[in-house]
Formats: sequence, C-alpha cells, structure tokens
Amino acid sequence: MHIDHSLQHFLKHSRFGRILHLSLLLAAMALQPMSAAWAAEGLTTSQTWHVLNETGIDLLGVQRLRITGPDAGAFAIEGYTGSPSGMTPSQDVFTPSLVQKTPSTPLGVNLRFTPQHSGSHQASLEVTHDGSNASPVTYPLTGAGAWDVSAQVSTNTIDFGEQAMGMPAMTQDAFVRAVGAHGWLKVTGVKLEGSSDFTLAQVGLATKGSSAWGAGANLDVLPAGATESTKTFTAADVSVGGLTDGAVRVRYIPTLRGPQAGMLTVYHDGPAGRSVIPMAAEGQRGTTVEVTQSRPYLATTPVTDFIRAGLDSATQFKTIYLKAGGEYGEVTYKGFEVAGSNDIRVRSVVQSYATNWNNGGYCNKDIIVNTVNYSGEPDGGALSGTFSIKGSNVNGKCSLSPGQHLTLNLEYIPRTLGKQIATITIFHDGNDAGFTSFEISGEAFRDVNVEVTQSRPYLATTPVTDFNRLALGSKPQLKTVYLKAGGTYGEVTYTGFEVAGSGDIRVRSVVQGYASNWNNGGYCNKDTIVNTVNYSGEPDGGALSGTFSLKGSNVNGKCSLPPGQHLTLNLEYIPRTFGMQTATITVYHDGNAQGYTTFDISGEAY
Repeated sequence: MHIDHSLQHFLKHSRFGRILHLSLLLAAMALQPMSAAWAAEGLTTSQTWHVLNETGIDLLGVQRLRITGPDAGAFAIEGYTGSPSGMTPSQDVFTPSLVQKTPSTPLGVNLRFTPQHSGSHQASLEVTHDGSNASPVTYPLTGAGAWDVSAQVSTNTIDFGEQAMGMPAMTQDAFVRAVGAHGWLKVTGVKLEGSSDFTLAQVGLATKGSSAWGAGANLDVLPAGATESTKTFTAADVSVGGLTDGAVRVRYIPTLRGPQAGMLTVYHDGPAGRSVIPMAAEGQRGTTVEVTQSRPYLATTPVTDFIRAGLDSATQFKTIYLKAGGEYGEVTYKGFEVAGSNDIRVRSVVQSYATNWNNGGYCNKDIIVNTVNYSGEPDGGALSGTFSIKGSNVNGKCSLSPGQHLTLNLEYIPRTLGKQIATITIFHDGNDAGFTSFEISGEAFRDVNVEVTQSRPYLATTPVTDFNRLALGSKPQLKTVYLKAGGTYGEVTYTGFEVAGSGDIRVRSVVQGYASNWNNGGYCNKDTIVNTVNYSGEPDGGALSGTFSLKGSNVNGKCSLPPGQHLTLNLEYIPRTFGMQTATITVYHDGNAQGYTTFDISGEAY
C-alpha cells in the first residue's frame, strides 16, 4: 500500500490575517483538506482534514494525534471521526477508534487555529498510524497574523480641578478601550507617578465602551497609598463583547497646596505597548477668615471704632467676630496680639455655636463652648494671649458644635488723651498668611477751660474789680475771686498760685467746694466746703505763693457734685504802701494749654 500526496493549506483570519501552510508526504497514508483554503472570519477558525488510504489495501488506523512546537497552544484538535460528542479541544489526543471501515473511507480530523500573538506561529502535527510508511509522521503547521485591535484611552487628561485642602478623597475612572474587529487586550500593569496626592484605588476590566466594572478576578482593589499594580488582566474578544476594556480608578486627596501633576501609565499588549494619561489637580486652602462686627451668621459688616469718650470716663466694651468661611475645613485659632495702644485690650475670647437655625437661616441662640477670660488681668484685659481653639467645619451650619467662628470681647479704657489706634492680630490656620489683622481706635478727649470771675461760678462770668481805695494804714480789705472751670468734659486739677507785683495783695485761703442745692432755676445757692488751704496764719495774714493739688469734679456735671468743679481764692489787700499797688495773680492748673490762668488786681492807699 503506497500513498503519495502533497497538500497545501491556507488560513486567512480577518483579525490576524493568518496564513497557515501544511504539507504532508506519506508512503501509504495521506492527509487531505476538504477545501483548498480556510476562509474563516473569526478569532478561532476550524478545518476538517482527512486521512486517506491511497493504496486501497487493508484498513488504515490512526492511534494518536499530537501538536507540538513553540506555538502549539495556538492549534488544537477539536475532533475526529468517531470522537465523543463535546470533546474538549486538545493538543494531544489518543485515537484508538480512528480506523477505516473500508479502505476507501476517509478518516476526518478537525483542527482549530486560535492566534495568540501577532506575527508568525510555528507548530507541528504528529500523526501516529499503522500504515506502511514511517510513524509518526510530522506535518509543519505555520501561521502568520497581523494585530487588529488598538488601544484608545477614554480621556486625554484626568483633571480634578481646584479642590479645598482637607476634603475627603475623590476618584475618577479612566478606561483603555479595545477598538477593532477581532482580538483582545492584555493589561499587564499600571503605574502612577507624580504628586503624592494621587494614588491608585483599583484596576481591572470594564464592559465594552461603558463605565461598568468587572468583579471577582477582573477587579483588583488596591491598598491605600498604592501607586503601582503588576496584576495582568486578559480582556474579552472585542468581536464577542463583554469585559473588553482596561479600567483604572485613581484617587485624589487634596493635602498639598498649589497645582499638582501626575502621569498614569497603563501597560498592555496593544501596538504602542502602553497608554499614558496626564493628571492634574490644584489644592487650595478651603477656609477663609474675615473680621465682622455683626454676628457671623449675618452679612459681614466693618468694624467701627469705640465711641469718643471723655478722658478717664467709664470703660467701653465692644464685640468683634472672626468669621470663618470657605468651602471645606476647620479653622484653629491660636492666639492674639494687640499693638499700638495699651488702652484697647481683649477681655475674653469665646467659642460658641447657635442652637436655633430658623427658616431664615439665622442662628439666634448661642451656646458657649470655650472661653478664655482675661478680665482678671491688670486693667481688666490683655494685650496678648495664646490658646488653641479648633472650630467646626466651615461647610456646616452655625448650629454645629463647637462652632466655626471666634468672638473677641474688647475693652477701651479712655485714660490717654487723644486718639488711640490699636492693631489687633489673631493668629490661626484659616488662610495663607496665618493671621488676620484689623484696626480699631478709641479717642479720649478733655474739653475744659478756666476763666476768672468775680461772681459766683454758677452765675454769669463777671470781671474782677479792684479793691476799694483805702486810707494808708487802715485795716485790710478782703475780696473773693473764683477760678471757674468750664467746657464739655473733664476735671481741672489746681496745683498752686503765685502773686507778683505787690506784697500788699495776698491770698488768705484757697477753697474747694460744691453747692448742695440746685433749685428750679438752675442756681446753686448753698456751698459745702470740701477742701481748704489756709494761709491766714502766715505773716501779714496771707501768702504770695502756694502749692497744692485739688482735683475738681467733671465740668459736665452739675454744681452740686462733690468735690466741686471750681476754685475759690480769698484775697486780702493791706493798704500799707502809699499809692496804687497792682498785683498779677497766677493760678496753676491743667485746665488749658498753657497750664495757668492770670489776672491783675489793684489797691490804692491814700
């Protein structure tokens, strides 16, 4: 029995464009295809080949079919004449039942080719038989293919935009789409480089053209902080559908301020071998702090100054708020400093939240959580202080404990004449500068004056008249002159006097007092003496100079307020020098700019 047959076989695949060439030369057995070429249009293509007995003598049997070689996995034996139904394709099949029934009956062998990569595929088919020629006989299997799947990214960039630092993690998905008629992608790894705010959340496969992720073996959830995955995912055939695309989920946690850049690389077996997607984000401070005089739940209003006040008048109080705003985050307040004036101070720092949130969005009841009190300090307040008070998130309502904002209770002590400007700086982490400053001022004024009058100071001012003309050597003559304090606010302190020009005119006493009666006409008609400096015991019954400190009551009050606003000078004239004597009397005080008031008075002895 002798068979001599030459066979050429061609296989064209729409995805791989594969051409498979097989040849066979046997002495007594030949392998022949049913057609001259395979023309399948799928990833997997099959062909039925036939074993022929060309001698027509005896029955030919095949005991084994085996595929070997470097690309054996691309070829498989699907079946043969008499093979069991549902046979699993294999590269090695024992076929004891593959025997001719008659010498002219062909024996069918079903071969399958599934390309595994681009380019040439090389393998061999071994046929073990009981024919007259050598056994087994080896037939070369060759194939060549061109890749028909490309990889396209679903987005050119992954941009998280501007985000407030401290916000919770956010994610975006990117997909590497398998595009083509036949074939599949194999994702071999993912790497993320750049800003540490970017990490990998998960990698895997996704349904063709969609954002639906696979599960199980087609998904790998990565630990926190991961920037690389080396797991391989083999996607489904694009001609079939299903999980055909690579998928990556990236995570962004905004902890760094400013623009952040990254690079996502997905490695695969597509034409370029990788897909690269640039990443971007910008971390921004999520909080702001501004100063307001209105409650922080209302519209911001500018800080107004303390009310202009008289020198040494009562301490004034004012409340200022540090209003925290922004998109996200908490503000921690760390301390304060007052510069520029010792008269403006911080009495207390308060943190609170509002329990009521009505329909208008107004928080109308405060619950105090933290108080730092400085009212026990000298002067009832402090010029600096340190603390650590952390507020609640600015993205919440004012009714969230412990409260977002900070309250400053200020005081102004009007003890320094003129305008006092204080710069108050509050230190915190709510803005880039690390602090917020504002200015506030207070003005203490003193509006007093002093004039000389001969009438009682509660009446209209009258000029001082001279002493009466007296006989030489007669007894002394007495006269009362008043230093009348006026103005709108302040006290006058009288500190002394001096008489110049004549030794015959002297001061017998200085008296401070107030009027106890204030009648309907506004007239003080009864004096109550508070202080008296008496010089009547001096030689000549009076003094030419004297020092003291007599502080009067406020000029803005009534004459009935002790110790009294004015000063009384009781004068004497001793007519012991012939002719006219003129004295200039100077009274020292702080009631005007020059610090004194003078007047002339004369006496004449004949």
